[in-house]
Amino acid sequence: MLKPRVQILALISLGLCASGARAAQNDPLTRLPVYPETEYASSDTQNVCGTKVQDATYSARSDNLATVDRWYAAHFRGFSLIHGTNRDYPYDAFVRPDDTLSVSVLGSGPNEGVEAIVYHRNAKPANASNLTNWLDGGDPICK
Repeated sequence: MLKPRVQILALISLGLCASGARAAQNDPLTRLPVYPETEYASSDTQNVCGTKVQDATYSARSDNLATVDRWYAAHFRGFSLIHGTNRDYPYDAFVRPDDTLSVSVLGSGPNEGVEAIVYHRNAKPANASNLTNWLDGGDPICK
């Protein structure tokens, strides 16, 4: 009796793989969920505001910024959403309250799609006001 059930589950799994269905993906650096329409592109470590910051960048497809922001808002309960622009390109950030994890959504142009999504570990802007000001092209983020 158990053997037919196992075979059925194996067939269902095989069918899902063949149909292109994909399981939810989590970013290995932050363990946060990754927007489904992305592909891993690169990682980097840099010194920002005296803190070692690790980044994982994902290239995005063509969904618009509002759609991507809604997805992240639904998956990142408790994170703050900070809207901004950088050189006239939309740039939104979802920041965990303790500032240890954040995700940046980079627009590809005014009123267009999303170019990249970057996951950050240990990115600690001095405060949300500094981040917003920097996104709007103002003073440096660390001030």
